Amino acid sequence: MYAQPDYPAALASLQGMTSDQLKEVLNSEDKFEEFIKELPQMKALYGEKEMLLASNKSLAEYNLSQEPVMRECKASLVEKYGTAGKLAEEVKTLQAELESSSGQVRAEIRVL
Repeated sequence: MYAQPDYPAALASLQGMTSDQLKEVLNSEDKFEEFIKELPQMKALYGEKEMLLASNKSLAEYNLSQEPVMRECKASLVEKYGTAGKLAEEVKTLQAELESSSGQVRAEIRVL
């Protein structure tokens, strides 16, 4: 996503300046900042930044809109997990009863 800086394109802006203009950019922080902000590469970066911020905001708003759905799904999952635990215990109990009664049947068969 991030490419190497295009130095020749950035320097092309400087090549058209007079010595006085170059000294002014060099000696004035405000002029230097203005020069940097006006570079096509910087304008492109600012544009990309704005697009990313807008995209991020949109995604955050969507995520927030899904919060009630997520809460409902989580509550449903917790309820189903509890039901599954109860059913597992019931299966274990029935299995133990079945093993106990099959043991009694085997004992009765041996007696006969």
